[in-house]
Amino acid sequence: MAPNSSLFEKECRLRGIYYEIISASQVNNIYSTIQENNMEKVLLEKAPRVAVYTPPNSQPWDDAVTLALNYAEISYDQIYDTKVLAGLLSKYDWLHLHHEDFTGQYGKFWASFKNEPWYIEQQRESENLAKQLGFAKVSQLKGRVAEEIKRYVDSGGFLFAMCSATDALDIALAAENDPPAEVVGLVRDAKYRRADLLNERTSPHFWLPRNQSPARVVEVLFKTRGDPALLFNAVRQEVRLLDDNLPIKGLNRIEDASHIAHAHKGRL
Repeated sequence: MAPNSSLFEKECRLRGIYYEIISASQVNNIYSTIQENNMEKVLLEKAPRVAVYTPPNSQPWDDAVTLALNYAEISYDQIYDTKVLAGLLSKYDWLHLHHEDFTGQYGKFWASFKNEPWYIEQQRESENLAKQLGFAKVSQLKGRVAEEIKRYVDSGGFLFAMCSATDALDIALAAENDPPAEVVGLVRDAKYRRADLLNERTSPHFWLPRNQSPARVVEVLFKTRGDPALLFNAVRQEVRLLDDNLPIKGLNRIEDASHIAHAHKGRL
């Protein structure tokens, strides 16, 4: 909303921009709606300096916002990891993110386009950039970039994010206080967490190396078509082959385990 003037109307007509002239009562209604719906007015006292976080090789159609900015002839700068880590975000009032992935997984298109030449090239460029900036992995680089964006917002910068940028940025920031972890296996959605396994909902899981998530006790569940007791000696032998010093606390049929017998008795 802006004060009406003949010059403003002329510019809108020349650029094919739709506009409305509203009355004082309509203005008051707009202000009332803002107050009643937990919204906020933003007074634009000067043209903001806008930065768009986007890779150098991005195509014009990759981001609808840049298309709109170009159409409206609003000036902006493209900024990416090198400039972010150099501290250049502080030059800008607004920062725009689109479908960037700050988790280091090369974007949301992996499932559909992982074998496409353009996607493979993007992955190669991301890995090369990470090495150039001194990071062993893309995820480490993106984590540092996410931290810089957080500092930018904490210092008063305005952030506009859409698509997967919102989720990916939060995930990267949530992991900033945790040590890096290496995923060593992809597994099907399964039941791992609760004692009453048969009543647990199937959910996504991932595996980590044991030395990154140590546990004093590990429970292993075996499934057999016959009598489970017949497997006990074979299981003990396999464990000894792995490490003769590993103690085995006990082997039980699932219906004999006291803490879950009530949920499974007679079902396995």
